Amino acid sequence: AVFPKIQWPARTTVANVRGTVALDDIAGGEKMLCIPSKLIMSPVTARNAKDIGHVFCSSESFKKFRSDGTYETVVFLMHEKLLGERSFWYPYIATLPEP
Repeated sequence: AVFPKIQWPARTTVANVRGTVALDDIAGGEKMLCIPSKLIMSPVTARNAKDIGHVFCSSESFKKFRSDGTYETVVFLMHEKLLGERSFWYPYIATLPEP
């Protein structure tokens, strides 16, 4: 990710909560944060996954409920969590709170 004009994460925010702080003026419409699409967990990422993507593309269950991709993303997250340290997503998943 690239974020040249913001400090993230930052704890120097109001009440010291985790957030972001502008390091320079940011113009209206200016991009503040650029994240490569391969680093975004999304329905597209789920459908393109080598080991489980076919399930989302061929399963009648997912075809029936394919509205905004929420189900694909949730099932993909659960699958990757079960992989543990073998998952590309492990560093991200390890930061998530437990239910």
